[in-house]
Amino acid sequence: MTTPTFDLTCDDCHQVAPPRPYSPRCPHCDGALAITYRDTTTDRYRHAPRSMWGYGDVLPVDDPAHAVTLDEGGTPLIPARGAWGCHLWLKDETRNPTGSHKDRALSVAITRGRELGFDACVILSAGSTGLSTAAYAARAGMKCALVAPKGTPDARLLPAALYGARIHEAPGTFDDALHLIDRLATEHPLYFTSTYRRGNPFQAEGARTLGFEIAAQIADAGGADWIVIPVGGGGTLAGIWRAYEQLHALGALDHLGGRLPRLVAVQPDVYNAFEIALARDLHSMEDLYALGISEETPTLQAKLQHGVPPDAVDALAALRASGGVAVSISDAEALVAQRQLASIEGLYGEPSTGTGLAGVAKLVAQGTIAPTDRVVVLACGGGFRETHALEGIVTVDRHPLHADRLLEYLGIG
Repeated sequence: MTTPTFDLTCDDCHQVAPPRPYSPRCPHCDGALAITYRDTTTDRYRHAPRSMWGYGDVLPVDDPAHAVTLDEGGTPLIPARGAWGCHLWLKDETRNPTGSHKDRALSVAITRGRELGFDACVILSAGSTGLSTAAYAARAGMKCALVAPKGTPDARLLPAALYGARIHEAPGTFDDALHLIDRLATEHPLYFTSTYRRGNPFQAEGARTLGFEIAAQIADAGGADWIVIPVGGGGTLAGIWRAYEQLHALGALDHLGGRLPRLVAVQPDVYNAFEIALARDLHSMEDLYALGISEETPTLQAKLQHGVPPDAVDALAALRASGGVAVSISDAEALVAQRQLASIEGLYGEPSTGTGLAGVAKLVAQGTIAPTDRVVVLACGGGFRETHALEGIVTVDRHPLHADRLLEYLGIG
């Protein structure tokens, strides 16, 4: 085992927590744990590695050489071909092993869990995090219990079941189940792979690799002016900002375009806590709970369905520090953008991925994003996992086969 290159520090009492025995929060005051690195190297950030684990020395594990990995990360930054009213790139996270950016967080979480001696894990999820946890637990030879809200479609659960996860249905709201598992994790030696920082501080660091990669990949273009992120829990947005803050503190941004981007949080219009929080200058979780946003409202942007995003405090701080904004998108707008993403850019994303592109369109129309701005939008999840959600909503036009009409369509003859 190598000497750890990171420290666990409490947000509240600022004491350094011991790396063992494992506690998801500060053992002194129950505060959230932040991870800091003893890093003075800038060369590692100049080029994006082919795998996320090229940044293994600045991830919170003892030995990155023994990472539980399916070759996640190292995803392409694709210049858009369409006319989007700005200079646009797509960070294609659909290329990850289970089709979403969550694989970065779970590769770190499961690696650290195995280092800490756990042979089982539990996750609460109706979508990407559950699928990713099941995959990496299988890769590590760990048992996985997947807790899903009652009524979660079989199409979302079947892949996780094939990975070997045992499905447990939770009555009540997502938030109710989250508090139950969070309590169990503090009372028992249980490893919770939740992608919110208070639930598991290690996984939260996987999203930082997105920021490192984007900064390196767009450096030749002069750096990003905006990074647009579909937001559910808020942890990915916060992680990307931590990466840029780290690059700035090290002086590494001098070689990567020299600029800090502004961040954009894009949410469904029925789950627009960030938009309201920025408009009303709200900061705390208590402020957001007081908004009373119901988690029962259905949306096609299901991967972003959080009444109160668990990492809201971190994400709001990142938005404010970056001079960023929040924007909300209807299901109809997300569907239009999903279709455009596929038919113009050749990228089949889930409806929640269309949310990001729809956010760009709205901010361009408002004049917030200028025609000369360099914009990266996170294509967070692949559409093949969510095709079932479109049945009965999007129809397939079918045309009888006639030779002359086929040739006419193809422009022949």
